[in-house]
Amino acid sequence: MNNPFGVGMSGKDVVDLSATCTCCRMEFAFKGPRTAYVVPKRCQPCEGHKLDGSAAERIAALEGHAARALALARSAMDKARQFAKDKETALEDHKMSQRASYRSHKRREWVERRMIAVLDVHTDSETDSMCGCGLPAPCPTTRALEEFDREHPDPDYTGFIYQPPRGRPRPPHRPGQI
Repeated sequence: MNNPFGVGMSGKDVVDLSATCTCCRMEFAFKGPRTAYVVPKRCQPCEGHKLDGSAAERIAALEGHAARALALARSAMDKARQFAKDKETALEDHKMSQRASYRSHKRREWVERRMIAVLDVHTDSETDSMCGCGLPAPCPTTRALEEFDREHPDPDYTGFIYQPPRGRPRPPHRPGQI
């Protein structure tokens, strides 16, 4: 399409603009200066149409408009279908992520309960020489836990602050629903 604004425009001054074609009444995009005072009246496909010409010329122009409108409608339907598929995929991915997070959380709770049960048995008794399990203190289980704690210190999660996505209210948590 011709640039009706001249050749002396730099890249930062040229922006995408839109206008409505006086021929087909469809919106079209064009490039022009940020403050465009001259706006093209017709889109590129309608530049050669003669609506005030003979009946054959008017019919040809209207047939072109109908074909373009049909192509745009098909394109919009295809994009709507693709959007619906993408939305369904995103929702399924989100559900899978929630399930994985829930399983991970439940696994951590289970491991923690196991460790508490082990530590309840393997604690120091009233005497420092015997473990609660009956072996001399510190028993192999207690030593293994102490060694693990030295090799893998407890991570610090105090700096983590959850912030929900902007502009979207968080749904209330309902136990049992994932």
